[in-house]
Amino acid sequence: MPAASRSTPTSTLNERVMRLFSNAGRMPSERASFADRRTRAAAKLRERDLGALLASPGADLFYLTGYQIFASERLTCLVLDRDGKATIVCPEFEAPRVAVSAADIERATWGETDDPYAIVASLVRASGGIAVADQMWAAFLLELQGALPQREFHVASEITRDLRMRKDAAEVEALRLVSESADRAYARILERPFAGRTEREIGADLAELLRAEGHDEVGFTIVASAANGASPHHETGDRRIAESDTVVLDFGGAMRGYRSD
Repeated sequence: MPAASRSTPTSTLNERVMRLFSNAGRMPSERASFADRRTRAAAKLRERDLGALLASPGADLFYLTGYQIFASERLTCLVLDRDGKATIVCPEFEAPRVAVSAADIERATWGETDDPYAIVASLVRASGGIAVADQMWAAFLLELQGALPQREFHVASEITRDLRMRKDAAEVEALRLVSESADRAYARILERPFAGRTEREIGADLAELLRAEGHDEVGFTIVASAANGASPHHETGDRRIAESDTVVLDFGGAMRGYRSD
């Protein structure tokens, strides 16, 4: 088995990642990178004669604001106008988190008896099509279409695809960090015995090592032994691995919004 590389202490790794992705304590030049992305996105809205871009929790919201949150039944939505003005509409109790992660963006909060879709509609200019994040939940989209009748909706990837394909220095560093984390986890799993153990046990070890090496999310750990290796998306199971088995490992996750695979 190849020798494992020395593990970077998780605390040190997390400090490096937090410097990259936390607006709290971020250098002005780093904070400006999100503003620059919004400026470029607004320019593309104008090029396509669109009025606004709406981004719910997901890759586009993180890319444009630095704010990362899981999607829930309560609407959180970035409203980016074609003139570059940005507002995050969010539940009142989420406002402190938004203030930390996206301190330079205005916030419009809503309470349990408010209509968040009406708030979004009030922030959208009266003319021009609306670009909506590709992964926005259908329930949210339908409500927004009801709040903004007679408006034409477009997928936001028309705007964000070209921007996100061109990585800036911070993104390249983020991808390097998460890739190195996955490489270290792989090197360490090779130090552990496979024969006599189940695929599920190896998968649990791999998930543990990904987190130990800095991942804050484990997306998948496929461990496919013997004939199971012929199934690209094999569901890791309880088959016990024999000494002579070939084992396919396919795994990945995320670190502060950027993914390994």
